Amino acid sequence: MLTRCGRTSSRPSPRPEPRYLAASVGSIPNFASFIFASFAPVITGWVLDTTKSFSLALMICACVTLVGALAYLLLVRQPITDGE
Repeated sequence: MLTRCGRTSSRPSPRPEPRYLAASVGSIPNFASFIFASFAPVITGWVLDTTKSFSLALMICACVTLVGALAYLLLVRQPITDGE
């Protein structure tokens, strides 16, 4: 855990510090998006080989992007505040 001075401490803080947890919480969705992004070329290639057109592949990309934007819009209620 990081203390307010930025030094490490072996004992847990009495309450979670949101500003210090922001990077940890933000890394989980980034990791998931990188995993799914690694499959995007494979899926795009398969759709292209199957349909002989980029239209469906681009529509799938647009739909996934729209779902992600809507999820962010609807799921994020308030920003992480400093708490002070």
